[in-house]
Amino acid sequence: MAITAQRIILLVICLCGHHTAAQRTTLPCYQPGSCCWGAESSGVNADTVGLQRRLANLEARQAQVEARQAQLEVKQAENPVSCPEPEIPCEWKLVFKIVSNVNERSHPLWSAADTPSDMPGDPEVAGQGHYRSRDVDVWETLNVTQVKVSLYTFSPNMETRDIIFNGTGSDKNSWFSKDRLVSSPWTDLKTATTDFFSIDGDWHYAMYGSTTRIFDRRFHIALTNNCASERGWLTVLDQNSNFCTWERSEDGRYPRIVYSKLPGSVDYSQDSANVGMADVMAIFIKTCDN
Repeated sequence: MAITAQRIILLVICLCGHHTAAQRTTLPCYQPGSCCWGAESSGVNADTVGLQRRLANLEARQAQVEARQAQLEVKQAENPVSCPEPEIPCEWKLVFKIVSNVNERSHPLWSAADTPSDMPGDPEVAGQGHYRSRDVDVWETLNVTQVKVSLYTFSPNMETRDIIFNGTGSDKNSWFSKDRLVSSPWTDLKTATTDFFSIDGDWHYAMYGSTTRIFDRRFHIALTNNCASERGWLTVLDQNSNFCTWERSEDGRYPRIVYSKLPGSVDYSQDSANVGMADVMAIFIKTCDN
């Protein structure tokens, strides 16, 4: 609120006007001939005139400041400045994990309609046992943009191999296909003709005399399907799969996550030195664009 000269003068009158002539001489404001004292002055003295002028100048400056402020408010209303939203990191989220040699099949867990109620909420990749997130139950509602399959080998050295898929518009099974492949450790996978490329893979029983032979190959990416010379890039041997010699486990433990250590496919039957065995296969999703 602006302080005018008139208000100052009224304040002085109120302060001095209720005292007797004798009392006035003891007040701090007493100046003989000033406007406080009625008959002692016939007009406003020079000091009061100067004060009025200074107050008038202050009021003029205040009016200029208020006018400038009003102009700025109009400009801000016409050109509002919006603060950018903070960026949320686009991170991979673990939704499924297969651990090798735990003697528990992984495919029934993946293919189940619902996640078991006793499944932990936030596991570690190196934790014990298979894992499925409840996000798998509602895959099609998550706006999945990318899917990553990571193969982890912990010993003798830590190694990771990643396979990236386009997840846009996918369901929990359709993302794992050659058409959706974005990148992989294998240079020939995009262009090669594949016999199998699916999560369900190749599964059946066969009798040889009194012996039951088992095919149980999941997350199966294969070039050929011939025991004598079987080439591929990745497969999860989900039971004690024993149809071909190369897939038989010496100790009977399963599942086993086998993959090619070469830049391309490997012959599982003829080139065992370049057949890798992963300790964990993990599936991650992204639900953002970058």
